[in-house]
Amino acid sequence: MSKHKPNNPIEEFLDYLNERFGIEKEIFSDYNFDTDGERISIFSATVADKNLDGLRIKSIGLRAGKYFKDVRNNRTKLKISTNFAQMFGRYATKNIVQISDAQVGKYIRGSDLENIRPLNVEEGEVIIKWNENVIGVGNYSQGEIKNQIPKKKRITKINDENF
Repeated sequence: MSKHKPNNPIEEFLDYLNERFGIEKEIFSDYNFDTDGERISIFSATVADKNLDGLRIKSIGLRAGKYFKDVRNNRTKLKISTNFAQMFGRYATKNIVQISDAQVGKYIRGSDLENIRPLNVEEGEVIIKWNENVIGVGNYSQGEIKNQIPKKKRITKINDENF
């Protein structure tokens, strides 16, 4: 289990959170991170003090993000998970898209959003908020947000009177 070390995937992930979303590293002082090289997990630092001998543990904590290959430019990129965004997105200070009541119903069903003109948002991964609620993440490009909510988390049966 890794703590923050210079020049490692965890440090790179924390730098990404700070540069992309303005989330300060200090927010994670009570947490540890672990990685298998592709996926990054976050868990309470108190777990590191527990004796886990004899347990068969496949993974620990919440998946915070992952590395993936961007085939368009043959580069490895980072992406945060929906669950991570919902837990820690409230600390973000940039690259946040605030969606309307009319848009949230579409988004939680899995639809992309078009004709989005947010201010001060860079193209790429963004945190999606509705009022004070972090809904998840999306990929913003040329006025469109590609939905990144996992299919298992989408809400397909909903009363339209509420949205």
